[in-house]
Order: sequence, then structure tokens, then C-alpha cells
Amino acid sequence: MTPQQRRALDFIEQYYADRRIAPSLKEIAAHLGTKSRTRAHEAVAALVRDGHLVKTHGGRRNIAPAQIQLDRFTTAALRAELQRRETAHG
Repeated sequence: MTPQQRRALDFIEQYYADRRIAPSLKEIAAHLGTKSRTRAHEAVAALVRDGHLVKTHGGRRNIAPAQIQLDRFTTAALRAELQRRETAHG
């Protein structure tokens, strides 16, 4: 994994933990210090190829961490997710 890919992965994992949605390519590019969405896309594609990210259904922001880092989530966020799942599955 290149340093740029590591920075992208760390950013995506933290963003996902905070918001439960992936950042846009524009946001990833900005975090990497570039305006090039192509650079962000290349980093994301490599992370998907190497199994660090997975593609999800849908169009935009359709990536997620392959392994959720629970230590990045607050206790309140974990409890809210458990409550949501309990409600959804009766």
C-alpha cells in the first residue's frame, strides 16, 4: 500500500465511522491535497482491488471499509446502530 493509499484509507474509514457514508471523490482528493478526482479514484480503485474497501450497491459514494474498525465509532453510535437493527428486524 502506498502512503497516498494509506492516507486515503484512513480518511475513508474515519469519515465512514463518523457519518456512516463514504466521502465523495472530491472530498478524498481534497484530503490528499489535490484537486484531481482521478487521483482519488485511482487510490480508491487500488484499495478495492487489494480488498481494503468494498463496493456497495448504489451509485455515488458506493464504497465502504472491508473491515469496520470498531474503535473508530463512539459508544453512542454503536448503540444507535444496534437499536436501528433491532427495530428493523423486530
